[in-house]
Amino acid sequence: MHKQAVADLKYIHKHIERLPLLPNVLFELMTHDQNDEKYYEMVLGLAKADPPLASFIISYANSASSSPNHAITNLKTALTRVGALRVVNLLTAKSVAKVFVPKTDDSKQLWRHSIQVATFSSFLCRTAPTFTVNPETAYLAGLFHDLGRFVMMDIVPDALEATVASSWATPQEHPEVETATLGYNHCEVGYLACRRWRMPELICNTTRHHHHYTVCNNAKLPKEFRELIILMTFTDHVSALLAKHPDWEDWTNEKLYDYVQVNCLRPEIVSASLPIKIFVDALPALYQKCQQLLESIGQ
Repeated sequence: MHKQAVADLKYIHKHIERLPLLPNVLFELMTHDQNDEKYYEMVLGLAKADPPLASFIISYANSASSSPNHAITNLKTALTRVGALRVVNLLTAKSVAKVFVPKTDDSKQLWRHSIQVATFSSFLCRTAPTFTVNPETAYLAGLFHDLGRFVMMDIVPDALEATVASSWATPQEHPEVETATLGYNHCEVGYLACRRWRMPELICNTTRHHHHYTVCNNAKLPKEFRELIILMTFTDHVSALLAKHPDWEDWTNEKLYDYVQVNCLRPEIVSASLPIKIFVDALPALYQKCQQLLESIGQ
């Protein structure tokens, strides 16, 4: 594929249209209502008819991330252990990983960041009492929030490097630097890529607006969408903090809590009642889970 240092959004769009589509079975899984009580049976039926999907489910159910007490060889048992919604998210991550294979330290860090945002967001959904968004939806939103950066690394790596060279101190500065340098940013590119891959509209819109922090307090917008933007905002900053301070695991809980409060809790999300103390206490375990997930999808 031809690369060029400076490209307009039309050029990017043209190449996005040439990206390989995700597996048909993944589209099939995404077209069904995940809240349907028969969703589990639907996934099981698809797995029985799709050997690669069945193999993936059993393999993950027996992986270190799943930590089974004994070997699982039965598909139904494996799916019960992993969970139907989790299968969709893991399969999505693995499928995207085959398209955007990390070749540089920057691309490996981007994969680490995306998995962290996905994992942290899912955890917060499970522990925040006022949040109604599905934890697996939050995971998918986190996985795809920086899809535009994956595309830009693949199609116009020199242009992306130009924005990095310009330097950005915090996540909110990143799209501003990109727009000033290139005329577009990774949020716009990610939205186009999500549409190409026929992601749910909620995921497409979250990818497009995850740096529009004022969305968080706009009561006219759907609650689920606002919750996802809150989660992306907070976890994006947390992941950036961990990358900036690789010695964070040596900090006391009190120091880590203070850093997260000061550096990750933007004014727009202060009123969201995020369980930050619970999150900070769980952060080392969540970080290790991210490492295991990266290994499970071959990153």
